[in-house]
Amino acid sequence: MKRIIIEECIVLLIVLFLFCVLVYFIFIKKGIFPSKQEYLNRKDLSKEKIQTCLKIKKYFEIPFLVVLTAIFVVGFAASILFLQDIKYVISGDYPQFSGEIITEINTKNKRTDRDHFTLDDGKQKLEILAFSDGYRKGDHVTVRYLPHIKIGVILDTECDEE
Repeated sequence: MKRIIIEECIVLLIVLFLFCVLVYFIFIKKGIFPSKQEYLNRKDLSKEKIQTCLKIKKYFEIPFLVVLTAIFVVGFAASILFLQDIKYVISGDYPQFSGEIITEINTKNKRTDRDHFTLDDGKQKLEILAFSDGYRKGDHVTVRYLPHIKIGVILDTECDEE
């Protein structure tokens, strides 16, 4: 669980950093490039160079700010789920679920190396991401997980012997 918490805290720090950069460029610096007046006040630039700089500013500044804002919004949306689970992280009292793995384990998540599978205890099903080395469909496992981001760790298992 510590690794999951550290990964999610890193995401929160990145989102906070993006927010600070966004605030700096939009509200404090009021743009990425110098203003038109600042270009006109420079004596070392010819009128052609000033016009070129203003065209570059026109075509690149707003799209850059839009992309930066979009990245921040996506990051914030992803971190909202972790923020909903923060009460479990602070208390250390994580929900547990015991059940049988009823799906083939999907190991395609290369970013985190976590495996996707579904557990069933007869009453309800739980889709979760967890490290599942050596587990397969039909194994009975107990997982401790964060309910909103659906990431957890396997605590113990009762493997079906062939």
